[in-house]
Amino acid sequence: MRQNTDFLLVDLGQVERLRQLAIDIYSQHYTDLWDDGGRSYIADAFSMRRLEDELKNSAIRYYYVAQGDDLVGFIKIVLPADEHMEAGLYLERLYLDARTTGQGLGKQCLAFAESEARRTGFGRIWLQAMVYRDDVCRFYRKHGFTECGHRSLTASGVVSGREAMVVFEKMLPERSRSVLKQRAETKATTPNNAPVAPDRKAR
Repeated sequence: MRQNTDFLLVDLGQVERLRQLAIDIYSQHYTDLWDDGGRSYIADAFSMRRLEDELKNSAIRYYYVAQGDDLVGFIKIVLPADEHMEAGLYLERLYLDARTTGQGLGKQCLAFAESEARRTGFGRIWLQAMVYRDDVCRFYRKHGFTECGHRSLTASGVVSGREAMVVFEKMLPERSRSVLKQRAETKATTPNNAPVAPDRKAR
């Protein structure tokens, strides 16, 4: 029987739990991208200081992906500055426990991110994916994302030949209210009015 999926806003008091979950799940998927198995990247990208700074930033939001009492993934979204609103919502991270493959969680995560984009007044959502991960690129294409650019991962330690990235975007249906009005209302409320994560355990 498939469990319900919840998306829980992460707060600053949960930084250590977020860090452990991020390290565990990232290590399941991208160690083959790095010469050192990802140790240097993980130490930097998921350091306590970096995560604390990001959780304090009102433009960055982390959400746990939860099934029952288990945390099975996380999402990171980034809102653009007011002067760059046309850029849209950036889905920077969408990582799920490998044991959830085939359960439709990825599709649910995209639907959640798209609902956040609409709610915060954006008509576009975009993300980046590693070209060498054909399975990931196929997943985004399957769910309506199209290529809009290419970049290269410039961080040191990337395995030679795996630097290429593709930028995907998805234009969302016309919104019923103006971007500026929606943004003004969003600033006056708690992000998403989403439930903050209670004590749950990583699977």
